[in-house]
Amino acid sequence: MMFMGSYFKTNRSVDILKVLFGSQIDRIRLFLEKTVRLRTVLVMHGFYLLVLFLLFDRFNNYLFKESTKVSPVEFVYILSWFPVEQFHFFTMSIAVVGFISLFVCIFFPRNTLFSFLSFLSILFCIAIESSYGKVIHGYYGVLFSSIVFVFLSKRKDRDIQIIFCAQFSSVLCYTLAGLWKVRLIPSTFNDYGVWGLLHALGNTIAYEHVTYGYELSSLSQFFLNHDIITGSLFFSLIGLQCMAVILVFYTRFHFILGLFLILFHVLSELIVHIPFRAQLYLIVLFFCFSPFIQMGKRKVL
Repeated sequence: MMFMGSYFKTNRSVDILKVLFGSQIDRIRLFLEKTVRLRTVLVMHGFYLLVLFLLFDRFNNYLFKESTKVSPVEFVYILSWFPVEQFHFFTMSIAVVGFISLFVCIFFPRNTLFSFLSFLSILFCIAIESSYGKVIHGYYGVLFSSIVFVFLSKRKDRDIQIIFCAQFSSVLCYTLAGLWKVRLIPSTFNDYGVWGLLHALGNTIAYEHVTYGYELSSLSQFFLNHDIITGSLFFSLIGLQCMAVILVFYTRFHFILGLFLILFHVLSELIVHIPFRAQLYLIVLFFCFSPFIQMGKRKVL
């Protein structure tokens, strides 16, 4: 993978910024260009710091949980052959290994051994939580990115390539989710017509509130009462998710892509009470602090 050094002419977003900030635009441009290396280092070290806090939050729910209702899934299925106490011991062991390896990687992210142990800790953390009957969607981006960071080498000139691969991996799950929704559009249209498609997101909002007994907020009620707006948001979401892995190649859109994905997660939590905090924090780190962000320029593969 080779990053080309060619740049292209300024885009309209820069002209808008010039109108808003006037003479300050040159200072902002200079600041962004000088902080490319700083943001590269921030993403590498910040990733492991973020994952350390995320894993602590997840393991905090299970380290001292003495529940016997455990059904080990893939990657930890072999533990189903042993007493449940062995599963709790395995959980504690993974937590210790994970915390140590992640702490080391915060300061030494190029250490292949500890970065690989960090990846295994994330993988087993997801498997452990899934063994308690939960389906963990919000950590796939973290898991995919952790695989990429294992390949960080001592050659600092390749850091930005690794970060780009991590960014691509983090948004891959969005595109897969978008394609999953696309495959349901023909059958929904045949069964319920156009209005069935427009009601799809509204039905999801209603289902979440009825199933889990959430209090219906005024914001949720607004979207339930306005099918056109809700349907438009639904199709916009599908388009954003499907285009995510394409937009990541156009690095001048990184910040905008990050803002839209953040908005999606914030609205998901406010409206349907589905939190994706891990993915939200990851998007903030990877795209709001992307080392590719440079005023009026874009880098391409």
